[in-house]
Formats: sequence, C-alpha cells, structure tokens
Amino acid sequence: MANLITWFDTNLPTEMADNALRELLPSETGLALGTVGSGSVNKVIRDSSVHFFGSSNWVAGLIWYYLQKTNKNNFGYDITDFDNGRLQYTVYGSDQHYEWHKDQDLESFYQPKLVDSSALRNTDKVELDSENVRKLSFSLLISDPSEFEGGELQFKDNSGSTHIMTREKGKLVVFDSRTLHRVSPVEKGVRRSIVGWAVGPRWK
Repeated sequence: MANLITWFDTNLPTEMADNALRELLPSETGLALGTVGSGSVNKVIRDSSVHFFGSSNWVAGLIWYYLQKTNKNNFGYDITDFDNGRLQYTVYGSDQHYEWHKDQDLESFYQPKLVDSSALRNTDKVELDSENVRKLSFSLLISDPSEFEGGELQFKDNSGSTHIMTREKGKLVVFDSRTLHRVSPVEKGVRRSIVGWAVGPRWK
C-alpha cells in the first residue's frame, strides 16, 4: 500500500541553499486557498510571504527528480508538470502560520455551470478536458533548524492521527495533495521553504 507522505534528505549543500535564498526574494503576501483573485487575504488561515518563480530555475530540476522518483516508487500518479509551471518560495516569520488545509480537494475542481451532462456547454467541456489538478505536493526546507522555533510541518492521516515532520535543512517532503496538513505558528526566527505542486489530468 502506498504511503500518504514520503521524504528525502537531499543533503542540499549549504552554498546551494544560500544561492537559492539570494535568488528568491519574497514580495507577495501568501493567500489562503480559495481567496486567490478575491483581492483579500485571510491571515487567520494563512499568514506568510511568498514569491513565485518559474520551473526553469535549477531548484525546480532538483525537486522534479525526487518527485519522479517517489511517484514511480510510491504513488504511481499521472503527473505532467508543476502547477502553472511555477514553484513558490515561502517565508514564515514570528507568529506566522498556515492552518489545516488540503492543496486539492473536490470542491476546488472545475465545476461545470450545468450539471446535466446532456446540456453541457462547449466551454465547460473544453475546461474539463484540459483541466489539470494537483496530485503531489512538496515542501523543501532551506532554513537551518537553528534559525527558527515552532513552524512545524504537520499532517493528519486518514485515521485522524497527527504526524510531525522532523526538521533538517534540505529535507524534501512529498505527499498526496489531498492530505490535510499545516505549518504551525513560528515562535521565533524565520522559516524558509520552497513548496509547490505536481499536476496531472483530473482523476479517472
């Protein structure tokens, strides 16, 4: 049986992590899922700074290798690319957090305007045929554990049990995007990570 969560100790060299930090500067406020485009930020759910960058960056190549490896050995999903061809550099400072959430669920799929399939509009069919959904999520910690307190990456499995990931610089966590997870409030210092999603065709 496949695991909901897998991880790798990438042994990311310090100089590579430092280069990533210099290249990726946060400039936006992180939005909670479902608020994108609404013009508002719900800091009760999510409070962080983010910066999106393209998958042509060297960091994306490193992560994609591990995504393909764990997908082949554990998940076996049909994945094609990073979500919108981008990854996200995320920074949590003191008291910042991200409450329990899923990166993908049924309510976030494209919903046709007409339920009756016999009357499905052409625009709906195009959207459904071309829709990619998030299947694998990942988080690469690029802060040293000594640089922050709190800020734990936590998961709930299907039984409701909570699992807390250990903190090692360069640890890459890969998990099913439908898994409930959160980042607990940072108590001190700054937590930096690179996160994103591997997408593929809607589940069949």
